Amino acid sequence: EEKVRRSQVLGEITARTGAEHARRFLGRTMRVLVEGKQREGLLQGLTDHYLDVRFAGSPSLAGQLVDVRLDDVRDGTVYGELAEASPSRTPLPVRS
Repeated sequence: EEKVRRSQVLGEITARTGAEHARRFLGRTMRVLVEGKQREGLLQGLTDHYLDVRFAGSPSLAGQLVDVRLDDVRDGTVYGELAEASPSRTPLPVRS
């Protein structure tokens, strides 16, 4: 019982501090490594600060670094919008 309670408390603290950390970046445009498309039809990627970001865009952006404006945080996930004319759209080198 005590282990379950402590685990729940720790989970709540982690969720709260993660959301607070993510909110610090709202309104900024950040570079995101696009990992691919998610079930809800949005692209998913990570920033340099390990923020999980979702945004609309072409699946062809997978594996590229793009600029995304971060607009909202919901359930530990940051939602944003692909920046207009993103100058940093660069494919990452593929190593075999």
